[in-house]
Amino acid sequence: MNCMYTRLRIPFAAALLLGACARHPAVTVVNASTVRLDAVVVHGSGFEQPLGSLEPGERRRLKIEPSGETGLGIRFEHPGGAVIHAPQGYFENSGHYSVIGTVTTELGWQVAGELR
Repeated sequence: MNCMYTRLRIPFAAALLLGACARHPAVTVVNASTVRLDAVVVHGSGFEQPLGSLEPGERRRLKIEPSGETGLGIRFEHPGGAVIHAPQGYFENSGHYSVIGTVTTELGWQVAGELR
């Protein structure tokens, strides 16, 4: 009987492990500016994710799937024109990363990431 339980446990444990490895990084984009951002798109290695508009103070959590090592960039429009920021920071396509990209009050771009 123990042999039967062992045979069932091994595939189950493997499925759990593979499921955990398939998770993607936790990415949050924050609009810390005082203006509405339109046509917002975050981008990096192998991905481009449109977000639509972000109101002042709004934060949005995303599911992205980078193709490998990457940073997080952003482009958007605001009442004064268009802004493009190249990718910054570092993360990989793994559930072990938590990344926060913030549009600052001066419409700059700051990226902070950490391993979880």
